[in-house]
Amino acid sequence: MSDAARYTLRTTCRTCGSTELLSVLNLGSPVLSDFVQPGQPDPPRVPLDLVICDVCQLVQLRHTTASDLLYRNYWYRSGVNETMRAELSDIVKQATLLAGGLTSRDVVIDIGANDGTLLSNYDSGASRPWRVAYEPALNLNDTLRPHADALIADFFPKGMNEVTALRSEVAICTSIAMFYDLDEPSAFVEAIDYLLADRGVWVVQMQELGQMVRATAYDNICHEHLAYYSLTTFERLLRPYNLAVSMVETRAINGGSLRFYVQRRSRAAALPICAADVAKARQAEAWLDYAALERFAWRVGKHTERLVGTIDFDAIRQALIAD
Repeated sequence: MSDAARYTLRTTCRTCGSTELLSVLNLGSPVLSDFVQPGQPDPPRVPLDLVICDVCQLVQLRHTTASDLLYRNYWYRSGVNETMRAELSDIVKQATLLAGGLTSRDVVIDIGANDGTLLSNYDSGASRPWRVAYEPALNLNDTLRPHADALIADFFPKGMNEVTALRSEVAICTSIAMFYDLDEPSAFVEAIDYLLADRGVWVVQMQELGQMVRATAYDNICHEHLAYYSLTTFERLLRPYNLAVSMVETRAINGGSLRFYVQRRSRAAALPICAADVAKARQAEAWLDYAALERFAWRVGKHTERLVGTIDFDAIRQALIAD
């Protein structure tokens, strides 16, 4: 497989288009994660080179792995983890409250719906909304289908017209642990801005850059995670649209995640207590600058040196030969 088929090189920032991308950390070219059967070749290698935009400060990967290599056959399932099931249930509960309740006339969309665990939390009675699932992993579609009234087995916003032709406005949209996978996040946000009802709520949850840096959690850097958002960089992405973060929560799941509740600007402005909390959260990450990332990269280098020093490669080679 050629490099062009495996990945593309980004020369511009994914959110602001700047060409000023500063190097942060290069982790070489590891193989893509997969479940390889005996006798099969290793998955292809793709660079993991972390950079930061010098204009908008978005931390991101320099290369984009072809989406079909990562997501057409996907092994993670939300429903097998009790903690994740509880988290997804809470997302539906809180978003429904913020949207002012739901009826059978409403539309909800889950993007990256996985096995349908989140969608299964919507009321199953007469007031259940019309549920739309976006999930490109074809191996998950059969498990997902019972929890969705419409299934689009592709990457959002493809097929969006299929949604709007049937229902005009979306009361709740959720994109959980997937927004950082986007190579063109502005196109995604533009589609949300088009679909979302005036009272609508968009919930975005993803791992937090600040926690990753504080904990030297470089295992979070992988081919799927193209961008590493903070509240500040996420808000910059929303500025051209009629959308704003009305509430933000720090969640313990996945080692530390941020949950953003996004609404129309007028509705967000009508929640002054929440706006104060968002401002406080924004101020709390003021330390997260390029110098902090340089210190993070230095700690990663020291840790990898110690880690590699504990591995007996000769013994591993001998064991493999013996097998």
